[in-house]
Amino acid sequence: MEVRVLCWVMTQPKNHESKARHIKATWGRRCNILLFMSSVNDSSLPAIALPVGEGREHLWEKTREAFRYIYQRHFQDADWFFKADDDT
Repeated sequence: MEVRVLCWVMTQPKNHESKARHIKATWGRRCNILLFMSSVNDSSLPAIALPVGEGREHLWEKTREAFRYIYQRHFQDADWFFKADDDT
């Protein structure tokens, strides 16, 4: 039986090229589904634009919106859900 893992990575627009793309090219390839949560869409990752601001003061709202997005769209697509940051 294959175990399906959805990995979601918290990132921000300024880190799409400097950090997130390296995750996609390395350990992110081991995930069945790899999503990046940001405030700007970026189809090359893919990064999802969440309706929140960037910065530490918005971290809880961004995390809540990421959970909501994954629950609504991918709840049945994975057995495990792994959350990481772009500096993990």
